[in-house]
Amino acid sequence: MFWLLLVGAVGSVLAADKPHVLLLVLDDFGWANAGWHRVPGAPGSDEVVTPNLDALVRTGVELNRSYVYQFCSPSRSALQSGRNPVHVNLYNQAIPLHNPQNVESGGMGMARNMTGIAVKMREGGYATHQFGKWGIGCLSPGHTPLGRGYDTSFGYFDHTLDYWSEKAYEQCPTFQTTDLWASDGPAYGVNGSFTCNQSNQDCAFLDSLIVDRLLATIAAHDPAQPLFLYWAPHATHSPLEVPHKYYDRFPFVSNATKPSNFRRLYDALTNFIDEAVGNVTSALRAKGMYDNLLVIMTTVRL
Repeated sequence: MFWLLLVGAVGSVLAADKPHVLLLVLDDFGWANAGWHRVPGAPGSDEVVTPNLDALVRTGVELNRSYVYQFCSPSRSALQSGRNPVHVNLYNQAIPLHNPQNVESGGMGMARNMTGIAVKMREGGYATHQFGKWGIGCLSPGHTPLGRGYDTSFGYFDHTLDYWSEKAYEQCPTFQTTDLWASDGPAYGVNGSFTCNQSNQDCAFLDSLIVDRLLATIAAHDPAQPLFLYWAPHATHSPLEVPHKYYDRFPFVSNATKPSNFRRLYDALTNFIDEAVGNVTSALRAKGMYDNLLVIMTTVRL
């Protein structure tokens, strides 16, 4: 599986200063779904609209000979631990599975006794915040983002959720559960209703909730302290769901060969994420943090 790693050194990051860091991890974001890889005017080039990501590439460095593991959770575990997946996590296991006789590494994801990147960033004086998909374990408080060195977190633990109801698909097969958490507890009053879905969009969109928390964190942050933001949107992972506003931007994407119209949904979801990236970078500009900012973007699979 091809893995795209984008390093955007935005502005003039001074060697003597600790730059603010935005680590962006996109799920199932393919090579051809990046606007800068499309040939202008070629068939299908208008399907991919990513002007904000395109702008980051123009000011940064693209590493296009990189690869990730065949599953999502091992890649995330490697990123958080700095270890090769074979030494930390080989499977996309269901999160309730665990071996009660092994309290350190008997559950899904990264072993509890491994040091995470946020711990090291915090030791370096950074404020650390996690947003979006975790996917590397929640067997105990020590497996969660707060147990891994993040000051705050807002997101979910499972592999995939409904974008509108936050209903977990793999967590509990016998009954429906909501998987949305704010730091050390459930995000009460924030999650949507189980009646909401792509057709009934009366609830808030999951990635919109995540971006709102991210923007609020930036607004409240003191720029004098270096900031480490780990942002892992649900998009563009299945199930493909998106607000009508973005879906309506791609009426020209035909569903003749795919009645479920996944292609149009994917294009719209890609555009949503690109717009969210623009909102986040604009917020960092407004705080005067953009000129000393390192943006790192990578993708993971499944």
